[in-house]
Amino acid sequence: MQSGASRARFPVAVVMERITVSQGQWSVADWRAIAVVAGELLSAGEAQTEPVPMREGDGRYLCRGLSIELFKDASESYWHNLMSRSPTLCVICQRGEGPELVPITVTADYDEASAHMEGDDAVFAVPMPPEVYQWVEHFVVENLRPLEKKGRKRKHWTDEQVERERQRPPHGRRIH
Repeated sequence: MQSGASRARFPVAVVMERITVSQGQWSVADWRAIAVVAGELLSAGEAQTEPVPMREGDGRYLCRGLSIELFKDASESYWHNLMSRSPTLCVICQRGEGPELVPITVTADYDEASAHMEGDDAVFAVPMPPEVYQWVEHFVVENLRPLEKKGRKRKHWTDEQVERERQRPPHGRRIH
């Protein structure tokens, strides 16, 4: 876990599941992300490897070599995520060779996930592990600077009426 002035990283791995979907007479294999596993032992510095089967025949694969990266300017999005009923991480995947989906990034930023969805990437919401929640919470506490709300001061309606009366010419006088 690295912490910098404007960003921080946390190593994670993604658990992907291969499922069979029936489409009429045909059965098609599809993929979905089902969990994010957090920890230093997951080798975030290594290049992303192919999905590794977790147990023979259960259809679950571990994708290592990923990390969550937080940025100061997205602190408000992280805060909204933490305050939600069920904080989530978004696993962003792209099609690999053949029918498989390959996770390319994991984020706690809803805005980033939305941008990827608009770009036709597959995005899966998975529960945020407690270790990641605490790390994101610490980052938000250190970096979120809420904007000061500047309320405008409204004039009282009687003040506005007096001002209009003063600007109106008196009755009976024409101004040319």
